[in-house]
Amino acid sequence: MYCFAYLDAEDAKPNLTVFSSEQLEFQEDSSTYDIVYLSGGEAEGVKAGQEYFVNVPVRKLRHPHTGATLGLVVRQLGRVRVLCTQEHTSTAEVTASCDAIPIGAWATPYEPYPVPMALLTPPAQLCDPPNDRPKGAITYCRDDAEAFGADHMVLIDLGEADQVSPGTLFTIYRDNLVEGAPRKLLGELAVLLTGDHWATAKVIASNGPIRVGDRVELK
Repeated sequence: MYCFAYLDAEDAKPNLTVFSSEQLEFQEDSSTYDIVYLSGGEAEGVKAGQEYFVNVPVRKLRHPHTGATLGLVVRQLGRVRVLCTQEHTSTAEVTASCDAIPIGAWATPYEPYPVPMALLTPPAQLCDPPNDRPKGAITYCRDDAEAFGADHMVLIDLGEADQVSPGTLFTIYRDNLVEGAPRKLLGELAVLLTGDHWATAKVIASNGPIRVGDRVELK
């Protein structure tokens, strides 16, 4: 969950960035245990011991069915801890990295994500009719993978405002190519993190390739 992505406002800007690194002369990117320098210090309220997520903006996300702009996909790269501060800069150590951390990466305050609790229920069966609960779609998969399955992380277009919370379960399905024919069941996903109208989720079961644009139905 700490190595995936979240959805931010389309015009989001960082308060802090990684503007340099101790090994900049020899390497462009940083990873675990490397020392980096943040673009804020004592005057900006940064203090020794504080932790920050390190992220990079990926691209604006458009809805796979409507084309509407949903926000900005921000990819999480790791975490840093401030060792000491100067007036307008601070020195930090990379304590965890999922990917290479480039100069210019965003630094946002670290807050641990709650571990969601979910009561697993029997999966939807082939002959079960659709229910009347909220429905949405998968809008993003890491690296824009064309097809994916169990254990992959995704974004969906439903969130807190749509009765979704961490631990919520969804059925994944695809509309039949023939109008009026039954839908095709593809698997299930569990929500890990929510925003207003978006959520990060993990595919917990799949019985075939899943794609961005496939539908989800709240169980």
